[in-house]
Amino acid sequence: FIGWDPFTTPKYLDSNNAGYKAGATTFMGMENIRKYYTSDKPVFVTEGSMCMAYLRANNFQALSSLGSHLTKYQIQILKRLGRRCIVVVDNDEAGWAYANQVKYTLPHAGVVMVTHGKDIDGCRKEDEFKYEEVLLKDLSNMGNPFYKPIELIRRR
Repeated sequence: FIGWDPFTTPKYLDSNNAGYKAGATTFMGMENIRKYYTSDKPVFVTEGSMCMAYLRANNFQALSSLGSHLTKYQIQILKRLGRRCIVVVDNDEAGWAYANQVKYTLPHAGVVMVTHGKDIDGCRKEDEFKYEEVLLKDLSNMGNPFYKPIELIRRR
């Protein structure tokens, strides 16, 4: 389990402020990595644990990097997923930096960002369920190379 405190920096309590670094060596959700490696479906990597939980609740394969930076070890794990790796960055400054890191270290991975709200699980606040329905449809079709997501999601 991971702790989160919005009033500290960094927010995740697996970081330097709590004395251990789970995010440096693994992902939240690694218990399913064997299944993800053998599946033909996309694997979504989110920054936060709640975004990962939201995607899993909607039947997506998901991991959380527990922050907006990948370590060398995490990059090695994600390289095995090839084009099925889709990193979902938050719509903020750290998310843009994360997207650039992914661009240079995981050249086959996709990067998506919601344009309504700050992150995947927070997008429901605007346009209520209509936006959420379109978002989930777009994510469901990410594994299809011929599918072009509408403007709600950006993909390289």
